[in-house]
Amino acid sequence: MNRASDDLAYWLEVAEVRAITDLWRALAGLPGNPFAVAITSNDETATVSMGALDIGLFNRSVGLGIGDPASEAQIDAALDFFRLAERSSWILQVSPLARPSSLEHWLETRGLRRGRCWAKFWRDTNDPPATQTDLRIDEVGREHAADFDRVVVAAFEMPDAIADATSRLVDRDGWHTYLAFDGAEAVGAAALFVTGDVGWLGFGATLESHRGRGSQGAMFARRIVDAAALGVRLVVTETGEDLPEDPNPSYRNMLRAGFRLGYLRQNWLPPEAPTRAGP
Repeated sequence: MNRASDDLAYWLEVAEVRAITDLWRALAGLPGNPFAVAITSNDETATVSMGALDIGLFNRSVGLGIGDPASEAQIDAALDFFRLAERSSWILQVSPLARPSSLEHWLETRGLRRGRCWAKFWRDTNDPPATQTDLRIDEVGREHAADFDRVVVAAFEMPDAIADATSRLVDRDGWHTYLAFDGAEAVGAAALFVTGDVGWLGFGATLESHRGRGSQGAMFARRIVDAAALGVRLVVTETGEDLPEDPNPSYRNMLRAGFRLGYLRQNWLPPEAPTRAGP
């Protein structure tokens, strides 16, 4: 039996699943599939790969066991998907609220390793945060697609192979894209994806030269206001775990913007490659 559609644990995962699915579909629809993307998904789970990049962020599975309980066959299908895509770096991202309780044991018996967690956050769209910045925050259209892509790629330090991918979100149904400007220069980026009355916030990033000037706080506030105007009641987002030895400023930005930590979601990584004996 599915979780109720108003279950917070459900939407913390499913909103992200639908955003990922839509982005990969946009890329798959480009002539010649230049990013060599593949996807298998339904409304509650998505497993995606990108042949252009053998990096876990672009080759991952999200939502396993969050709607219907997962099965060992589903795990094996995801592993086969990455094997057939010839990916050596991939991630199975599994909510601690996923079912059944034996799911983690199944992953462990297949040799998967625990990696750094991602923090899943949520808040409602009432009382957006008060922020201050000297940057201008604008929702942008196709005329700024190249700027959006440039900022996202540079701020996240993505490989050149991903250039021109995120610009496909600009003016796409369901998506709202934003830039922070210092005068005429785009220096920050962010996106809102709307599915029903839930919004997923992603691609929030600021160029290193302009960090510390309130860009991301202002982007959160603007997206929350716009989401509320679109009838969204709940917004969700995620970032890397905040660790004492490796602090994550984005984690703290989210708390300042009024987000609440839902849980830490485990990243499951490929088994260790066997050590070869001899030449």
